[in-house]
Amino acid sequence: MLKPLAKYQLALELAGHDPFESGREPYRRADILIKLRNWLVHYKPNSQPLDKGHEVGKHLKPSDFTANQLSTARHQWFPDRVLGAGCADWAWRSARTFTDEFAKRTGLVLNYQRADFGDPLPR
Repeated sequence: MLKPLAKYQLALELAGHDPFESGREPYRRADILIKLRNWLVHYKPNSQPLDKGHEVGKHLKPSDFTANQLSTARHQWFPDRVLGAGCADWAWRSARTFTDEFAKRTGLVLNYQRADFGDPLPR
């Protein structure tokens, strides 16, 4: 079974378009978002040393979004400082950017692109 991003790549190739470059935006953020989602949805309890960063957290950079404002610098980066409003904002914007680029490459006009709803969460 193909992973979600592999399906997008295959669709682009079958439609005669260049696939996304895996290490570049917006593919990179979509890949991280899927890893974060899988960690949250398919969580497996384990002991994680505090001095060793979690694999998912290593991909999320402080420059990508605002850290959880309910945590302090003493908290570990992931999940304590990552999971918050800033991460949620980053997540939907990353998903939309990826989807918009896919639609642009394939010439599709998606339903949410047919009307101007404005930016629901202005920066």
